[in-house]
Amino acid sequence: MTQLMSTGDHYSRDHRLGAVCEFDGVDVYAKYNADVYSFEPSDGELSTDYALKTSGSGFNLWHSKFGSFKLEVGFYVGGQDKRDLKQNVNKLIVAAKQCVVRYGDDFGFEFDCVLESYEVEFTDIEWYDDVVLTFAAIRRDKIDVTKTSATVTSVKFFNEGSKESGLKITALSASTISNFKFMYLIEGEWEEVKIDQLKANLPFTLDGIEGKVQENGINAYTRSNLINFPKAYPGDNEVKFSSAVKVTVEFYPTYEI
Repeated sequence: MTQLMSTGDHYSRDHRLGAVCEFDGVDVYAKYNADVYSFEPSDGELSTDYALKTSGSGFNLWHSKFGSFKLEVGFYVGGQDKRDLKQNVNKLIVAAKQCVVRYGDDFGFEFDCVLESYEVEFTDIEWYDDVVLTFAAIRRDKIDVTKTSATVTSVKFFNEGSKESGLKITALSASTISNFKFMYLIEGEWEEVKIDQLKANLPFTLDGIEGKVQENGINAYTRSNLINFPKAYPGDNEVKFSSAVKVTVEFYPTYEI
């Protein structure tokens, strides 16, 4: 960050010192003159339900679920004058409300984020503010997609993530199939989801990422007996089908911290 510059040449002389940071694919330094100086994920949330065994020598764990964690990102935001500075700060905060954050020094991960709070303080250098954004965040890899070119009755895939996440399954058939079934594991037990009809050349999707059931992009929830949306568990996974179809499975490998 260049200091002691005149108003008119701010953008020609200012330069990035921190790593590249993007909100929804937009470089925030190029867009808002926001230069990252700190990027700090913290410990995450964990909800558990357990009881001491009758013997007193161990525990029964009934339920354990990882939640989001805090991500604090500090920026020096500049402008050619005070008005320009405040415009940049305001635009940065608005862009941060809900976004996917990528940071160049963080090994290719991305963070799905919701802004929880922000702090803005003048640095006493004209014209730069110190802006700290605090997010609720989930660390993940970019979406993993497996797509078959031929018709199959099962698909296996590997999830490099360390916690379960939503799985999106799409089936496509060249001919109409009545009483078609999707099959996948939920907590170690095979679950069958039946739909009344898989229509020819219309993709049918059980979307465990967004929580939707759709045929060719249109709501089709009532045409299924779905109770639990599919999930991708850490490690090896498999989905099965009652008839051979072309398949696409998609998920985000997701991590605790």
